[in-house]
Amino acid sequence: MGFFLGLVKFVKVILLIAICLLFLRAILFPNALDIIILMMLSFVLFLMLISRP
Repeated sequence: MGFFLGLVKFVKVILLIAICLLFLRAILFPNALDIIILMMLSFVLFLMLISRP
């Protein structure tokens, strides 16, 4: 069970890094697709944070 909890934490960190990089890209080069992907990733992260075991 500890392995899976560690894996979930690792995925959360990777998702946060992806959101930060995409946010920086959206600031520098505004694009509708970047904003849509950023919203979807943020929604997935929000769902992962509220579904904590």
